[in-house]
Amino acid sequence: DEDAASAVDPSILEPAVPEATTEPNTASSGFPDFLPEGVGNEARWDPEETETIATVPERALNALLDILTTTTTTTAGGGARIRPEVIVHLKLENLQDLAAGDARTAHGVHLPPGELRRLLCQAEIIPAVFNSKSELLDYGRAQRIVPEKLKRAVLARDRGCIVPGCTEPPEKVEFHHIDPWWKGGETKLGNLGALCRGAHMDADAGRIQVVLVDGLPHVILPKHVDPEQQPRRNTYWD
Repeated sequence: DEDAASAVDPSILEPAVPEATTEPNTASSGFPDFLPEGVGNEARWDPEETETIATVPERALNALLDILTTTTTTTAGGGARIRPEVIVHLKLENLQDLAAGDARTAHGVHLPPGELRRLLCQAEIIPAVFNSKSELLDYGRAQRIVPEKLKRAVLARDRGCIVPGCTEPPEKVEFHHIDPWWKGGETKLGNLGALCRGAHMDADAGRIQVVLVDGLPHVILPKHVDPEQQPRRNTYWD
């Protein structure tokens, strides 16, 4: 609405994008690495933060949405149960036994080669092989809703919410169109970024920016949190 739009700092909507960085800040302030030196508690940005504190009904609605958006499958008895799924990230040459190396789950748990081979023997393998231009995973303007295999591709790239310091688990993220769909943006890997629900709301409201740097989605935090306005990615999942 007009009130929300007027509250947005116009400076964060400027098209100029400074040089991106993934380097941690060296200040020993006790705050996350993405915070610049001299920024204190009062300026720390919380990805779950919104304009107002959530009421009890709003928190109940959020909990219900978590339940409804959790991956489920139907049992023989007609009920629903959570379908367990483990996503393992590994390099193609390791899968082909062309190199020695380990892998890790979507939650960052490292798997030694022996455990990886055991899982591959039992698992349904969902491959996601990328080139530098994110080709082949392109749904154009045909649909706004992100299909499941494209969601898996986004998570294989982003791991979780891309906002620096956010630790929301991968299964709770949402998929943000960087160039809005209603403005002609396409539903494809190169136009999507993984955001937790709070960060997604902030991006839609203009409180944070999601921009592409070298084909990867980065976040520009509010100016009071990051005066340098540098595009950054979450290093928690690295």
